[in-house]
Amino acid sequence: MGKARLDSGIVEINPYSGKKRPAQFYYIDLDAVTAGKLTKDVIVSRTEAPSRAQRLLKVNDILFQTVRPYQQNNYFFSKERELRTVASTGYAQIRTENNPMYIYYSLHQDEFVREVNNRTTGSNYPAINPTELGKCCIYYEPDHKKQDKIAAVLTAADEAIAASRALVEKYAAVKQGLMQDLLSGRVRLSGYKGDWELLKIGNLLDFKNGLNKGKEFFGEGIPIVNYMDVYSKPGIHAASLEGRVRLSKNEIKRFEVRKGDVFFTRTSESVNEVGYTSVLLDDVEDGVFSGFVLRGRPKNDKLDIHYCQFCFTTPEIRRAIIVGATYTTRALTSGTYLSTIPIPLPKPDEQRAIAETIMAADERLTAERERLRKLEDIKRGLMNDLLTNKVTTDKLQGGI
Repeated sequence: MGKARLDSGIVEINPYSGKKRPAQFYYIDLDAVTAGKLTKDVIVSRTEAPSRAQRLLKVNDILFQTVRPYQQNNYFFSKERELRTVASTGYAQIRTENNPMYIYYSLHQDEFVREVNNRTTGSNYPAINPTELGKCCIYYEPDHKKQDKIAAVLTAADEAIAASRALVEKYAAVKQGLMQDLLSGRVRLSGYKGDWELLKIGNLLDFKNGLNKGKEFFGEGIPIVNYMDVYSKPGIHAASLEGRVRLSKNEIKRFEVRKGDVFFTRTSESVNEVGYTSVLLDDVEDGVFSGFVLRGRPKNDKLDIHYCQFCFTTPEIRRAIIVGATYTTRALTSGTYLSTIPIPLPKPDEQRAIAETIMAADERLTAERERLRKLEDIKRGLMNDLLTNKVTTDKLQGGI
């Protein structure tokens, strides 16, 4: 195995079909492929098709994205359908007598991708032309049997990733459905009856704005709950707080945080990002909170701490927050306004049961997301090892 240019006989780029486009065909434009998957199916007529619809495909052709190729939205055309398929000239059409999947994976190997990006021209729409693409090199294994083995291993990795991704989508839908049903009271867990109490958020939480300090005070000192801590996850653990700020004892006392405090994003560039919530699940020694968030401190024992991770995220409450947000240079909400929003509330024991049900679904989703991440890392490593001959297929042990 050694490096070889694509145009050295390994592939044919933009082969001449010699055929007229059919009267009707499936059309693949640049926005129709994401991460190797065809996400848009469009049938067009020859008379209505855009002028760039020129690449008449055959089974095992590869479409290589030449405009913004760093996105790697390339596509392997694996089977014909009832109509022929034509692709945009925004793709390079690649045909080969080698194992086509082996070539397809080689076009995603890190060194090849870097070389392609180095050969692009243009700033707003960086692109590579077919001649320059042909000059790019892959690690080429001439033995077709070895190509077949490498392609089989990487295809198995892709199949494992696809199965895991499908589970992530399934578990996310299950969690979303549970939240919509249980947090609205449309579905009740076994053993719980009785009407829910309709309260205003201000009956439950006492709001306070956070601190504002010059940038020279940040980077060291005591923990601070920042905007992204609230925006990115529904529950905050003390160990996850990375922000630090230097404050006086008086400031620490004024902006202290406690376990059970509920934080709302106060301001953002978009109204859709204000009012996101997260609850503090641990005590934080000398912890404080940023001026970009609001602190809602429980006034009573009506709220279960874990239920707070979810109850302020219902579509009804999100809509109320967005409708009431103001916008000048940035979107903004306030504790005064949030206090007026109604929220239906079950008793604390039912809150705990609902929270435990949703958390169980979330744990399953989180575990599968982590498994998916590991599978993607494994595939990335396999691609760089197998396609550069650092590791051969006969040295691989076990499954994926």
